[in-house]
Amino acid sequence: MRAMVSAMVFATISSYDAAHADSSTASAARAPQSAKMLDNILQQPRTSKSDEVFRKSAPPPGTVRLSNRALAVVKSFMHGVRRAMPEGDQIAWIGWVKDQAVKGPNDTNWTSHGAGWVLGAYPRAQVPPDIIDTVRGVEIVFTTNDDPSSLTGKTIDVANHKFFVHD
Repeated sequence: MRAMVSAMVFATISSYDAAHADSSTASAARAPQSAKMLDNILQQPRTSKSDEVFRKSAPPPGTVRLSNRALAVVKSFMHGVRRAMPEGDQIAWIGWVKDQAVKGPNDTNWTSHGAGWVLGAYPRAQVPPDIIDTVRGVEIVFTTNDDPSSLTGKTIDVANHKFFVHD
């Protein structure tokens, strides 16, 4: 579970950087700082318990769509992740979190952004293969704290640097 929380912290920091970057170049330039933070966090091995948590929160693959805008953001983000961690095999992730906190490398305090959808990445080795979806060529995992079937048939979109879900 600690590894999942670590990935979420990385995801929140990285997604904030990516969402507020003026270009994919700026995003990629910031990504190595976040990658160094992730490298410093000990990753726990995948277990049947962590797989169960993922499976309970993930809708069936093929049931969630990404808008063109959301797809572009995810592709740009993953490009930055691959540049920062070329040796890693990362899977994109969009999930609902109850609270988001961000802290830049030079910030003293964390800034809370409340509940919302977050873009991040997980190491492939920490995700059960049966929940990995492929949306228009992008491997991605979707999770929610609610019933995962609530995402079935929905589209994830982005506006004003925030993800949202619609029919």
